[in-house]
Amino acid sequence: MFCAKLLTKIVGMCLITLTLVGALPASADQFSDGNLIWCSTDWGYNEGAQEAITIVNAVVAAGYPNLVSGIIAGVNGLDPHIAGNILKRPPVIQAAQAIAPVLPDLAVSLAATCQDQNPPVKAYLQSHPQDVLTWLLIGHSY
Repeated sequence: MFCAKLLTKIVGMCLITLTLVGALPASADQFSDGNLIWCSTDWGYNEGAQEAITIVNAVVAAGYPNLVSGIIAGVNGLDPHIAGNILKRPPVIQAAQAIAPVLPDLAVSLAATCQDQNPPVKAYLQSHPQDVLTWLLIGHSY
């Protein structure tokens, strides 16, 4: 378990480094996939938690509370600094996958919150919504 977490951190740091120097993998689809896979496995502090909570509340307001019920309990009203320790990235990605078939725009926005700590990657994901949506629906974008 320790080795898996360490490997996840190393891969995530490599992706961040590649992004900061402007390098992309062979295809943009692989870039989206790599970053979304990292989001779905990283249990560290979630800088995008507060934004994720706002989007989850929009999903509930749109009439789909059952799709995000796994993460709504206990997250509203959290101090933004505490939210990042409570609402981790994997449940946010799972919620985005659950709402993708019915609220694709909100699903893409929710998934992108997992890269709040890395603005260039978040902007990339937001500018490639079809890649993100495809990944959310089938687990890869190509």
